Amino acid sequence: ISSYAANIYKGPVRNYNEDRISVIVNVKHNNYQNLKDKTYAKISFFAIYDGHAGNKCCEYLKNNLHIYIFESSFFPEEPIKAIQQAFDKCEKKFLEANQTRNKNQKNKIITNFDHSGSCAIIVLIINNDCYTINLGDSRALYSYNSGNKFYQLSRDHKPNDPLEKSRIYKAGGSIYKTNLASYGFAFGVNESSLGFQIPYRILPGRLAVSKFLLF
Repeated sequence: ISSYAANIYKGPVRNYNEDRISVIVNVKHNNYQNLKDKTYAKISFFAIYDGHAGNKCCEYLKNNLHIYIFESSFFPEEPIKAIQQAFDKCEKKFLEANQTRNKNQKNKIITNFDHSGSCAIIVLIINNDCYTINLGDSRALYSYNSGNKFYQLSRDHKPNDPLEKSRIYKAGGSIYKTNLASYGFAFGVNESSLGFQIPYRILPGRLAVSKFLLF
């Protein structure tokens, strides 16, 4: 990687940013099992974490996810296994680090969790191989021919996507659309006249994206 650029925008609604960017370039990694030729993997890692309901989760991902990937015993020879292991570990560690326990008036232990979450779009380059990891609805594009052409590297995890829809129902979930009244519109308003689409959401969770890794 000879150069890169990154930019984020907090938007007009909040006075803070719930997104984070992680860039680690030109890392040398020597965790190969067979080092007879003394070769090293050259690695670059690019990630955007699109946070929601707070910034604790995306901040934790920025500081830790790449470390969990690089430290995996599967990395870099089996990167997909390393990535899956790292995501599982990151979720577990984040939940452990962001819970508080207290007693209510009946002396019962109550556990409270931080409710922030995050999408993740990652491009991991190992030597000449490129891996794209998507969790949520952020998007990765590859441009070529001096930017005149592009190729979409990721697939959005939207509930109305045919593959996602099938997976959600098979897992026992359901899909719905939020009532227009909850957006402040009068009963009977046609969605096509709004200028935007009301997102599909998933039960359980009520998220507009599903929690699923796609490689």
